Amino acid sequence: MTLLLSDLDIAARTIAGEARGEFKDGQVDVAHVLLNRWRETRGQFRMDHTLAATCLRWKQFSCWNHNDPNRLVMEGLTANDEVYRMALHSLLEAIDSPADRTLGSKHYSTIETNPSWAADHKPCYTNGGHKFWNSID
Repeated sequence: MTLLLSDLDIAARTIAGEARGEFKDGQVDVAHVLLNRWRETRGQFRMDHTLAATCLRWKQFSCWNHNDPNRLVMEGLTANDEVYRMALHSLLEAIDSPADRTLGSKHYSTIETNPSWAADHKPCYTNGGHKFWNSID
């Protein structure tokens, strides 16, 4: 699977929009979810041929929703912003590291929410402000 610079940019913005309040390891965990979805060869994510497509899939990551206040923050980031560089570094670490603490998770939410798609499923991992699921298809 080929990564383009545009994939890295969109994924870093997604990580910044979804997890900029997390420590680095929490951002790496969110990056693993993006990568796990992108690498999926069956199920609902199999059609995402690029990492950017995975990130921009409709209503999957709230930071890309038009009414989400994080979107303006995320879209305004540049390479001069520490938040952007930390998110990009977290993404590159996840790409280079085979160790995935999320155990292959393709879903996560904040610890304060109980999404309907997670009903009857237990998170496999929790870190910082996020809980992760690897048992949802």
